[in-house]
Amino acid sequence: MNKYIQIAQQITNLNWSGLSVADLQALLILSAYAADEFAESLRLARALYPESKGFEDMAAGELQTGNLKFGDYSKVDDHSEFLWFFDTMYFGENTVSKEVRESGGVYMRKVRTMTPPLRAMSVISRLREFSGMPALILKAPGWCGTAELLAFRYYLEKHAALDSGQWNHAEMFSGFQVDDSVAPFYEARLDMYRVIPRLFEKNPA
Repeated sequence: MNKYIQIAQQITNLNWSGLSVADLQALLILSAYAADEFAESLRLARALYPESKGFEDMAAGELQTGNLKFGDYSKVDDHSEFLWFFDTMYFGENTVSKEVRESGGVYMRKVRTMTPPLRAMSVISRLREFSGMPALILKAPGWCGTAELLAFRYYLEKHAALDSGQWNHAEMFSGFQVDDSVAPFYEARLDMYRVIPRLFEKNPA
């Protein structure tokens, strides 16, 4: 088994279904950083492969789109801006620890050192490796009626639907090779999640 697949499986096997309210609040912030990185990587991939229908289809669903509408949010923008909007609205400096934001920032800096071809490869690879993660997170017991978590839950539900619907077409990338040069991306992603210790507790599932 390829190293990158092993690391990706470590990530998907984390204790997503055991997260508390505070853990999910932290994960919202980390997800905003990850969504920012994804938007950057997808734009790089489109520039490298302008004829790729797969990248164009993903861009239509994630970049400068109005397909996320919740509460006061109805912008046409990247999906990352949806999460930042609710972060700004509901989270003060003391709500989510400084370490969580620092972890997200470190992740961004690590990925930005990677070459555009590697970042494009990470977009293709995560489409295959991470497709079931939103559904796993939605099983956590920490979901509650607080506004920011209702918005985050909506965000994950929309992405779970995309994973099982029209974006579920990894075959469109069958001509793109994915190899272990993408492993550093998965290592950076795994390291980012270490700021939520509960994720690394044994998953009873």
